[in-house]
Amino acid sequence: MKLEASFFTSICRPPSTSRRESTSRDQTDRSHSRGSGNSNRRRSEKSGASSPHGCQTQLRCPGRRTGSMRGYHQDSSLGCQSPQRWALPRSTYSAQEVVKLEERYVSVRTLFENRLLIVLNNRSFTQQESYTTTKRIVVSESRLVETNEHFMFLQECINWCKDKLKKLNDSEYGNDLAAVEKEYESHQKEHKIIHQFHTNVDQCAQAENNFSGEEQQVYINLLSQLRKIYAELLSLSNKRVSDLHSLLDFLQAATQELIWLNEKEEQELNRDWANKSLNIADVERYYEKLMGELEKREVQFSAVQDRGNSLVIGHHPASKTVEAYLAAMQTQWQWLLELTLCLETHLQHASHYHTFFTDIARAEQFIMAQDEKLNSTYSVTDFGLDDGEQLLREMQDIREELTQFNSTVDELINRAKSVVPLKQRRQTLRQPTTVTAICNYKKMDMSINKGERCTVHDNSNRVKWSVITSTGNKGLVPGVIFTIPPPNQEAIDAAEKLRRQYERCIALWQKKQLRMRQNMIFATIKVVKSWDLAQFIAMGPEQRNAIRRALNEDAEKLIQEGDPNDPQLRRLKREIDEVNRLFDEFERRANEGILKIRRRTKRGGNTVFSGLDTVWSPTWLDVGRVIFLSLVLHFSIFRRSLLILSLLF
Repeated sequence: MKLEASFFTSICRPPSTSRRESTSRDQTDRSHSRGSGNSNRRRSEKSGASSPHGCQTQLRCPGRRTGSMRGYHQDSSLGCQSPQRWALPRSTYSAQEVVKLEERYVSVRTLFENRLLIVLNNRSFTQQESYTTTKRIVVSESRLVETNEHFMFLQECINWCKDKLKKLNDSEYGNDLAAVEKEYESHQKEHKIIHQFHTNVDQCAQAENNFSGEEQQVYINLLSQLRKIYAELLSLSNKRVSDLHSLLDFLQAATQELIWLNEKEEQELNRDWANKSLNIADVERYYEKLMGELEKREVQFSAVQDRGNSLVIGHHPASKTVEAYLAAMQTQWQWLLELTLCLETHLQHASHYHTFFTDIARAEQFIMAQDEKLNSTYSVTDFGLDDGEQLLREMQDIREELTQFNSTVDELINRAKSVVPLKQRRQTLRQPTTVTAICNYKKMDMSINKGERCTVHDNSNRVKWSVITSTGNKGLVPGVIFTIPPPNQEAIDAAEKLRRQYERCIALWQKKQLRMRQNMIFATIKVVKSWDLAQFIAMGPEQRNAIRRALNEDAEKLIQEGDPNDPQLRRLKREIDEVNRLFDEFERRANEGILKIRRRTKRGGNTVFSGLDTVWSPTWLDVGRVIFLSLVLHFSIFRRSLLILSLLF
């Protein structure tokens, strides 16, 4: 229309009348605008009095009231009206001339539209016309929004929904439980506001009745836009509530699992295997309980993982957070399984360690008990033959126990080679120590495989040691995954000490047994010295020689086994020499007596022999008993005593 007006002005308007016509037209336009504006103000006041402007949000209905744009449309549609309606002032032109001028304008305008505008519109200005129409509508909406309180409130509602929609689209869900809880709590309040905003939408819908015609159509278009945006906003808000709730539910369950896993982890990382007062039985019961809990917990743990996987498969907006928690759960579960392997291994080593030193202590107590008996009960020097016989039997039993105990000592010595040095785990390292990985370990840039040998440079930290892997990587690694391999010098020293104690006990037994044999020989020598010639002669030559030979051999053996400087052995040698002289003297006198008896026999028959049997018969058993008790000093003596007894009886 601007193009038409400029074209008409340049061709048809007479130069002399253009100023007056323009002035007259402006006055007419202002008059119509004022009339139309007053009408619109009255209509607006009426509609505003009956429309609610209360809003649950921060939006407020504008307080100003402006005129409708209807006057503007009336002014722009004036075109070319009759001269009477123009209310032109007096001029030099007559009515006929004005009519002719109007007819000329209509003719030129028709020619212009038919020959130029239609052709141009059909060929190249279709898009321009659409743009012009759209622009005209936008301009109309913009002016209505600026001038009409209902349009203004409607536009504010649209803008509010757009802002909320953008905010929701840009909102994050949080990366941990605390952040998600905060987002959930915040959005619940926001969702309540969004839900209550429908009252504003309803208020905008009620205001539609205040308009008609083109204004109503524009209002309907904007209202439709508001409803669409609000529906999208409400749907997105509902979805966010649902997404946050499902995410929060999963994170709470996952966090509980992680807390449980972390508690078990901390217990293993801080367990002091070098503690002397460590109760192995309690640790064994805890291990069995833990394995049972893991078996039961696996069902619950898998259920939480399934919930997380469902969220990821369903393309949850916070899938990255869910995946991170799932990865953490799986990593922590696998790490706890590795720690249970460490627990089992350390438990075996600790059990072996404590059992070994307990067995060492018991073995030492046994040896000390034998030493005490040998130094007390079997150190007596004055005893009868019966008591001596009993003591020798008891000492032989002790010897058999000590012989059997030798296998226990050998076993402990072999076990000492496989005892791990638990104390070294808490002792300050004097030099780098080689350790062996019990399980796999993968954290960040540190990776250690099961069985891998690493070097510990610093174990001052109670939980983590400074190690260098076989590949040269250096870092802090939990000490619980390592075991210090044998040997344990403390265990080896304890076993060697036990061996020395055992050998000293054997030597003590040999010494005490030697003394006991000496004392038994002395007791036998004492009995032999108490014999008289009649008792000596009562034994035949073979028996006498067997007793003498046994005493000499046993005495000679004791002298050879003992210390040459031992006073008791020197005494024994003297006593044996005296016994030998006594035997020689008895032998000489017996031979002389036999010769005399033979002479008498030739003279008086057997009377003497019968009397001799009567005299000697009571002492025969006494001699045999003495010989038996004196010959049980040693096994070799015992064999000889059997021979002598067989000869005697």
